Amino acid sequence: FEDWNPEVHVVEPFEIPEHWPRWLSVDYGYAAPFCALWFARDPEGERPIYVYRERYGAGLRDEEQAKVIVDASEDERIVARVLDPSMFNARTESGRPSIAQVYADAGVWPVIPGHNNRRTGWAVCRRTMAWTPEQAPRLRIFKDRCPNLVRTLPAMVHDPLDPEDVADKLHGTKTEDHAPDALRYGLSIEAAP
Repeated sequence: FEDWNPEVHVVEPFEIPEHWPRWLSVDYGYAAPFCALWFARDPEGERPIYVYRERYGAGLRDEEQAKVIVDASEDERIVARVLDPSMFNARTESGRPSIAQVYADAGVWPVIPGHNNRRTGWAVCRRTMAWTPEQAPRLRIFKDRCPNLVRTLPAMVHDPLDPEDVADKLHGTKTEDHAPDALRYGLSIEAAP
């Protein structure tokens, strides 16, 4: 993301007005970290999008992840909950509901699957990050509230076989893309154009 600049994209936190649309997105993981990001959009002017909260961690069961999200969202009016599309897959274990259903049963409801077209999703991310000296970017991230997103975004590199995508591996090592994937899901929904 050539436009990424923490001096431009990372902003001081402020109290988000209640009338602003808010939504969240989740990139699933158990052994690898899961990441949940909360978004708000100023409905006026250039309609900047703020990522104002992050929850990130490994080793949490589906129910535990959902509880973390419910607890962090308490008393907020969330208009959309966008989940990693893989969370909607049927489980092979007999009688186990999908991870999305576990989330819904725990109070993360209603849920919708994120768009999984990576090329389109990364293009949306690049557009919201774009800025010039005369025009601020649409994407802004609250300082000290989303450390893993701020840390991992600059580490994303183009896939050498598909320059419109982000590499899953770099020098044989899996990239830490959980927060950027959650960002991609969150920015790609209809609530965020």
